[in-house]
Amino acid sequence: MPEPFVVVDVETTGLPDKPPGWVPRLVEVGAVVVANWRPEMAVVPDDLFEVLIWQPESHLRHPSADEAWALADLTPDEVLQRGVAEGVAAVWFAAWLGRVQALYGAGTIRAYNQRFDFAFLDPAPWHLFKHRDEGDCIMDAAWKQMGARGVLQPSPDGGTKWPSLSGAAAYYASLGHPVEAPGRPHRALHDAHVEALIALAIDREKERP
Repeated sequence: MPEPFVVVDVETTGLPDKPPGWVPRLVEVGAVVVANWRPEMAVVPDDLFEVLIWQPESHLRHPSADEAWALADLTPDEVLQRGVAEGVAAVWFAAWLGRVQALYGAGTIRAYNQRFDFAFLDPAPWHLFKHRDEGDCIMDAAWKQMGARGVLQPSPDGGTKWPSLSGAAAYYASLGHPVEAPGRPHRALHDAHVEALIALAIDREKERP
């Protein structure tokens, strides 16, 4: 049985350098904890983390952020009205991480696209891995398992494409694994919950004969 772990997801104002020179910022962080609180590992439903992060209006409404807003179920107005300072959000998140580590033993942190998400959470003020360990990337684990089963599209370099979050969720749902989560899709907490369910599905598929 795997050790308890945290799954985190972020919403941002876009991708780095797309368009050239654009430096996106965090606008939301959501996280869930996976622990052995039932007869098997599961997402703890009543111990969740979610916060909106205030950013300057000039950044939020910059044309370079338009594509990110089109994809997320979130608006600049929501961030401006309900967001807190990034330093405050980081303190809240660190406190939550410390509590779930003490309660459930969840000392490792995972994400779906860890290279992207952790690039925002490793620097100040977050310092995500100052006292915590990085777990296995969920997207990488899904790519290996789905690729071995021949269900991924080929890539131009002769390999296979990375599975999108929706693609991985659909695949594991087709195998009978629960991957539906409460909340609004394309929001950090909802997506973190889905990612955690995919991670659990991957582990359960490893146990199949």
